[in-house]
Amino acid sequence: MNITNTAIPDVRIVVPAVFRNGEGFFPETFDLDAFRKALGKPVGFAEEIQTHTGRHELIGLRYQMPPCVQARLVHVVNGQVFHVAVDLRKSSPTFSRWVGTVLSDENGYRFWIPEGFASGLVTLSDFADIVAQTTRPYCKASERCIRWDDPAVAIDWHGIIAPRVSECDLKGRLLDEADVFA
Repeated sequence: MNITNTAIPDVRIVVPAVFRNGEGFFPETFDLDAFRKALGKPVGFAEEIQTHTGRHELIGLRYQMPPCVQARLVHVVNGQVFHVAVDLRKSSPTFSRWVGTVLSDENGYRFWIPEGFASGLVTLSDFADIVAQTTRPYCKASERCIRWDDPAVAIDWHGIIAPRVSECDLKGRLLDEADVFA
């Protein structure tokens, strides 16, 4: 697998290595030791969550505050989504900036969203099954949400301008009113 950097330091895309032979092909989708080496720090996963979404359904921008801050490794097992990460670290030079990538069952990419970031996605296919591995278990009391359409963040949701948004995500705060990281 190859681990590539994005425009925001610490956010990474994991690209599987695909091996071909006379019988077909097989991808090496993930190697934890190689991933830890690329990040330069130990990483462990505490929970894995699978989500099923419909066409143009939007989830996010969600994150967890202390004591339950999470990093996430996300991939899609069926379908296609556009996934984004927003830097919520106030002391970061990339505070409030976002990066995004298309994750699909065809490309097999995984998206690493470190602690201190919100994440969200919109489904591009008729449906998608998304798997997120998190470094800490989910804690409802620590969950926060920033509005998906906050003009201060100005995410281009891969051209989708009228997604289906859950009640929870419609109640998200604007960035300038939200809890953020130091």
